[in-house]
Amino acid sequence: MEVLNIPSDPKGIFIDSTEINRPGLHMAGYFEFFDENRIQIIGKVEHLYLESLDEDTRNQQIYDFISKKPVAVIFSTSLSAFENTLQYAKEFNVPLLRTSRPTSEFMAA
Repeated sequence: MEVLNIPSDPKGIFIDSTEINRPGLHMAGYFEFFDENRIQIIGKVEHLYLESLDEDTRNQQIYDFISKKPVAVIFSTSLSAFENTLQYAKEFNVPLLRTSRPTSEFMAA
């Protein structure tokens, strides 16, 4: 995986859940059942949804998502992180990674 952001102290990252999450509903603003202990996978569907939003709305949705401090966010299929994603990941100390593998293949592995 390609590292886009790792907090200043990576030894403080504890992943204690084997569950992963596709945050489609969270990207739309629904956080009632958000589990920040799960690794979040952003695939083509989430990426296309965010691309469909105007820039201000997209930035707000990404900010709201990253501000929940998920244990890690992984972009699959070599998808690019949106403009402010890296800035927000640094602000909230969220590991941000990317893989070239397709989402379903990566999740299955």
